[in-house]
Amino acid sequence: MTRTCNFCSTTYEAKRSSSKFCSGLCRSRARFTETMPNVAMQAGGALEATTLAELTAAGVHESVEASCALLLARRIDAGDGFTLSGLAATVREFRTTYKAAMVKAPPADTPLEVIRRRRAARMAEFVPDSDPIVGDSE
Repeated sequence: MTRTCNFCSTTYEAKRSSSKFCSGLCRSRARFTETMPNVAMQAGGALEATTLAELTAAGVHESVEASCALLLARRIDAGDGFTLSGLAATVREFRTTYKAAMVKAPPADTPLEVIRRRRAARMAEFVPDSDPIVGDSE
């Protein structure tokens, strides 16, 4: 029985009626190049926009690590040519790179730091009167 390979489209003589591939190599390649369904993901998608907003808010959007995280986010958003294991590896690398970028961010202010800074500003505004102290005779 002559069949057409589902991967390379060549014709081959099938030994079984249920065969789909001409060889084990084509079967393996078909399995490993199976890509995740593309659900309308485009470059400049949600992950990239969210990542850029968070990196900008942290003030580290111009670092090398941030640029790498944005590039990985763009690739994940595009979703083209990934096998499922490739996507998982890219997501893990994105998380690692994103964390490395955020480490360079200055620490967030605690409520106590905000109060201390406000108090210091008020104290700097306080200027003592230039009137002489009562009881001084000059």
